[in-house]
Amino acid sequence: MKYENQLTPQGNALILHQMFPSEIPKLLGYIEDVCITIQEDAERNRKVWNNERLTFEQWLKGVQRVQSKITYYRTALCKSAHFFSSSLFNDNTAIVSHYCLNLYVTTMIQPNPQFTQLVQMLHNKWIGQIEQAPEYITHAENYPDQWVCLCGNQAESDGFYSCNEKGDQIEPIEGEWDELYICMRCGRIIDQRNLQVTGYNPHPKPLED
Repeated sequence: MKYENQLTPQGNALILHQMFPSEIPKLLGYIEDVCITIQEDAERNRKVWNNERLTFEQWLKGVQRVQSKITYYRTALCKSAHFFSSSLFNDNTAIVSHYCLNLYVTTMIQPNPQFTQLVQMLHNKWIGQIEQAPEYITHAENYPDQWVCLCGNQAESDGFYSCNEKGDQIEPIEGEWDELYICMRCGRIIDQRNLQVTGYNPHPKPLED
C-alpha cells in the first residue's frame, strides 16, 4: 500500500486524514480532552516523568500547542488533510498527537476496525522513526558558533558547557575532553564536531571546585 512507504509523521498523518476524513472530528475532540487532562495533572505528571529524550517542560509545551491549534483551527483541521498533518504532526506536536492517537484506538471502542488497524501500524512506524533517527541541534544562520538547541536554548540563555560522555561538566582539557557539550536547559549532550545529540543528562554534575 502507498502509506507503507511514507517516511515522516506528517506524511503518515496526511494518509490517515485522506483515508478516514469522517473520523477526524471525533478524534480531534478526544485529543483536545487528553491535552486538557495532562495540563490539569501537570504537577503529578512532572513528578513521575521518565523520558530521556524529552523533558517534561518540552512535552507540556507540545501539549499546549496541540490543544491551542485544535481550539482555534478545528474546522480547518477537519477539512484539510494537509493542514491537519502539518499543524499537528510537526516537531514536538507530532509526539503529543501520535501519543493521543494511539491512546484513542487502544482505550476507546472504535466502530471502524480498518481505522484502528491503520493507526496502530502508523504509530509503530512513528515510534521506530523516533528511536532510530539521530538528533542534531542547529546554529544561527551564517554564525556556526551561535548554537540553537532543539529546546530553544542558546549561549546567551542557559548556555552550553563542556562535559564528558555522561554529560557531567569538565574542563575542556586536550586529551581528556572529547569535544562534548551539555545543554544546560534540556540536558542534551552535543558533539561539537557535527552538532549531533549523543545522549541526555537532565541533572549534570557541575564542575568540582
